[in-house]
Amino acid sequence: MWWSTSVSRRRARAGLSAAAPDPKDLTIAVNGADIHCRVGGDGPPVLLLHGYPQTSAMWAPIAPVLAERFTVVCSDLRGYGDSSKPTSVPDHSTYSFRAMAADQVQLMRRLGFSSFHFVGHDRGARTGHRAALDHPDALRSLAVLDIVPTHTLIDSIDRHTAAGYWHWFFLSLHSPTPESLIGHDPDLFFRNGIATWGAGSVEMFDPALLAEYRRCWNDPEMIRGSCEDYRAALTIDYDHDSADLHRTVGCPTLVAWGARGLIRESFGANPVLRSGTADLVLSDCVASVWVMAGRVVKRAFKYRFYPTAVQAEQLARTFGCTRYVYNRALAERSRAWSQEQRRVTYSDTSKMLTGWKRDTETEWLSEPSKGPLQESLRQLQGA
Repeated sequence: MWWSTSVSRRRARAGLSAAAPDPKDLTIAVNGADIHCRVGGDGPPVLLLHGYPQTSAMWAPIAPVLAERFTVVCSDLRGYGDSSKPTSVPDHSTYSFRAMAADQVQLMRRLGFSSFHFVGHDRGARTGHRAALDHPDALRSLAVLDIVPTHTLIDSIDRHTAAGYWHWFFLSLHSPTPESLIGHDPDLFFRNGIATWGAGSVEMFDPALLAEYRRCWNDPEMIRGSCEDYRAALTIDYDHDSADLHRTVGCPTLVAWGARGLIRESFGANPVLRSGTADLVLSDCVASVWVMAGRVVKRAFKYRFYPTAVQAEQLARTFGCTRYVYNRALAERSRAWSQEQRRVTYSDTSKMLTGWKRDTETEWLSEPSKGPLQESLRQLQGA
């Protein structure tokens, strides 16, 4: 098991016993698919979601580190890894990012997490973007690595981006053309593809991790499922994004991309992601192929932000509203228990917040993003 092996190596380097709790290896039925995941650690929940053509194993070097502070869930998208590969319907909605986002939100709920931090790379990041729009109350924060929104990418295609993203158009050809051509020699296709997608080569990959990728990308069903993923992107996902162009991401968001990757080369220093929150960080980083390859570059960044006068006012208003909501919800919970011996849940206080926003005396609570206010209620629930 890749996670257990990584933990053992880390503990050995630190001079500790190799014994460490193994993560749970689970497959859970949700939303018409069986989703495979590994779960370990303890603390606030964080979901790590891979890209193409990887699996949950891409997080092997990172998951054990995060598990020291978080409950980490590494999941395989439907159509990938050890998750199921359902037959697609004609409009390709079976493999839409909407369906994939619903998979992951339901998975986390089945694991006991009504809200969580979402980190996604490539296809996983697009799934996270859709989850932020379709399930805003489920995401405490969002980190998207190496993407611009699907609609933006498709509408911005020129000869340079087409050269880098050629596989989008090849994989989305009618079945069985790409499936048959890839299936003839999957290793040839993916080894050469990696060289164009990440400016690297398979020689950079950890051998054990490469073997895990090869096991999966040689599976004809994964080849079919991943092709359906890309067919959905150019059809129904584009339509979904077109309908939501006016909407914004409401949770704190990190947008990061490889400093020498395709996103930076094609879209410049500020890839587009609409966000309704002041908590939006844009960042160059080490090219993501290093994470994909199973290597961690030990580099840390510290950021200091200098808000404008308008932004400072917005932040002060948000902080004030957050304190008010927390304290008022705490008073309501205390009153309910002391007078009625009744427990008040997060859902109860969330409904209270909706009422306070409608009250003319506290309608100013509607001014800031709802994300920080909801998070204050979640923090109160766990206090």
